[in-house]
Amino acid sequence: MDLSTTPAMPPPDGQTPQFDAPYNSLQIRTVVAFGVTYFFASFFLALRYFQAAKLVKQVEIDLIILTLAYGLSLYYFITLVNLMSHGWGKHLWDVSLAQIMEFNKELLPNTLTYLITPSITKMAMLAVLFRINPSLIYRCVVVSAAVAILAYTLTLTSITGGPCNPLKLERPAV
Repeated sequence: MDLSTTPAMPPPDGQTPQFDAPYNSLQIRTVVAFGVTYFFASFFLALRYFQAAKLVKQVEIDLIILTLAYGLSLYYFITLVNLMSHGWGKHLWDVSLAQIMEFNKELLPNTLTYLITPSITKMAMLAVLFRINPSLIYRCVVVSAAVAILAYTLTLTSITGGPCNPLKLERPAV
């Protein structure tokens, strides 16, 4: 069996597998949507840097955290486009078994970035909220929210990339 010519799923009647078809409309719309939203994110991050440099005259921790989230979201998009070449967004009959195998190998960095980036963005918002009010009770609530976000993010990340990863199966000793 040639994995590069065998579809991951039998095609429905009247359909022929097209393993090397160009990007489909879903993939193109995804790239366009990311491009537009990333443009706006870039614009607003640039405004935030302007505000830090010219108005406040200091770089605050939330700006550093936002910049990290900004970079991670770009990395997520790059891994997503890479997954598109392995079948993301295509019908399974248009994806070969060889592409599915490569897809599974490349999926983990994409998934981990997908889990981590929103949490980092939430941490940036909590950093701003922490500075707003000096009340001890208020700050304890903000820190508690940050700890909760960190806990579930670390839990999901360790479950996704750790022992439950089917790509890292241990071979039994013979």
